[in-house]
Amino acid sequence: MREAIDLIDLVSEHTRVERRGERFKALCPFHKEKTPSLSLDPQNKLYYCFGCGAGGDAFKFHMELTGDDFKTALEHLARRYGVPLARASGPEAAARSERADRIQAALDAAYRFFRAKLGTAPVPRQYLERRKMPPELIDRFGVGYAPDDWRTMIEDLGRRIPVPDLEAAGLIARSPKAPDRPYDRFRNRLMFPIRSPSGRLLAFGGRTLGDDQAKYVNTSETDHFRKGTVLYGLDAARRGIREQGRALLVEGYFDVLGAVASGIDWAVASMGTALTGQQVKLLARYTDEVVLGYDGDRAGIEAARKAAGLMLEAGLNVRRALFPAGQDPDSLRLDEGPEAVQATVAEARDAVAIEIDDLPSRDELDPRLRAREAVRVRALIDRVGDPIARRGYYETAAERLGVKVDVLLGESVAAEKPSGAGSPGLAAGPRPPVTASIEEQVLRLLAAAPDLRGIEWRAPDAFFDPALRAIYEAMREQAQAGAQRIDSGALVDVLGRRVGTNDETDRPVDRVARLLLQRSSAFSESELRISLVELGRRFARQRLHLLAREINRAQREGDMETLHRMIEEKQQLSRDLYRQAGG
Repeated sequence: MREAIDLIDLVSEHTRVERRGERFKALCPFHKEKTPSLSLDPQNKLYYCFGCGAGGDAFKFHMELTGDDFKTALEHLARRYGVPLARASGPEAAARSERADRIQAALDAAYRFFRAKLGTAPVPRQYLERRKMPPELIDRFGVGYAPDDWRTMIEDLGRRIPVPDLEAAGLIARSPKAPDRPYDRFRNRLMFPIRSPSGRLLAFGGRTLGDDQAKYVNTSETDHFRKGTVLYGLDAARRGIREQGRALLVEGYFDVLGAVASGIDWAVASMGTALTGQQVKLLARYTDEVVLGYDGDRAGIEAARKAAGLMLEAGLNVRRALFPAGQDPDSLRLDEGPEAVQATVAEARDAVAIEIDDLPSRDELDPRLRAREAVRVRALIDRVGDPIARRGYYETAAERLGVKVDVLLGESVAAEKPSGAGSPGLAAGPRPPVTASIEEQVLRLLAAAPDLRGIEWRAPDAFFDPALRAIYEAMREQAQAGAQRIDSGALVDVLGRRVGTNDETDRPVDRVARLLLQRSSAFSESELRISLVELGRRFARQRLHLLAREINRAQREGDMETLHRMIEEKQQLSRDLYRQAGG
């Protein structure tokens, strides 16, 4: 299979390729650039970008650009290059494969039907004109129309597509009162094709043009379509998301089209339903930052809070675009123009910071209100994956409420426990400080090391926690001064003098005391070496994420000097990580 793939042909579908000797160069489709940095090796079917570090074989190239898993990528490339795949044996497997092909044929026929009807029906065209939808955008997203009749589609398509296939594709329905007379599921609706990230038609969403109680109706779930696993518009937004380094997540079909009409071609939608973990995982394949563009009403705010929690758990950076009450991207475009949408999205703020700013201040006299709101915000902060960011949010929230960090943590833990025996107030003690376990592990091993000579000391920047970084620096200073083992007394003394005698809740001297009490008497040199290597890799990966964002910013601002400097640093980090991984 791999030998049949033409890598140059595959890459050429997404970017312009030029021959350079025995190899080929191209503008990298994974980041925005003006000078080709993607190197292609057609003989070995491999690619590598010296600008962003992306690399792999033809399968990975397809998977990275489309979001397909390996199985789907294998099937797509096999069809493209005419390679027969061995299918699972047995009559059940053959029946499943045949059923999938029939459903796909029914969906494709329905798409052509809806598109043709839009071209001949004045009502939907007038509606789209009132919403100022550019014709080229309607064509790009394949918007169609389902006629205002109960059996127009089934009578048209039924001549070519078996009725059971139309039903299996979720396009027709049956009434319990007349099960032998199926009818069109979609009537008098604008039809929005729902596609996989690679562009395969999966289903339809219909927006009523009448007074139907259900404003939006989707294809019933089928073998092809599970609503909670798909994001509308992702097939069209993939490239924009990669170039921007972020995605705009909105609620519905028109919100996506309105955003694109406003010049934001990196918008996707959860199709008006609550965001799911599977949709978040899908989005995380393409970006590490999401801007929430939900409606500015109470329901939109609550939906944004829930969505932010899911995305924070997945390690995504989350910002919120604060649309006015009762406005969404498309309605704001219609009322105030595309510039207003662009400005609102550009001014999006950190989602957790917004929730902290909404906390009652220390001047609020009702302690129960402050406690209740503190629990709500802490539930969101607890879902932040990065320990340093999490600690920072806690400190900001505590300052806003006028309490110490450990008090905020203690109140939250107590609030989560069921009432019963024992004191009704705070939990028995504050939660331990939020730290990165790999950092504590390295420090405990260093504190227990019988001989510091020969240890490869990493740069202090590898420690993200400021208190743990201070401890590491003090340990490294002892080693550089010739100490064979860590002198615990001297370490505590140095750290105590360094931070003075203030009452901070998380001073390095307090942290080192706890670490020394927790250290294990068993020392493993190999464990320390592996932990230090992993610490370095973690720093490199974090730095690569930051550089990718800064590279995008420098490109947008035209800061070529900064751009070249950061690309060089990113190339070096990518090569270092590649070597460490055994490449």
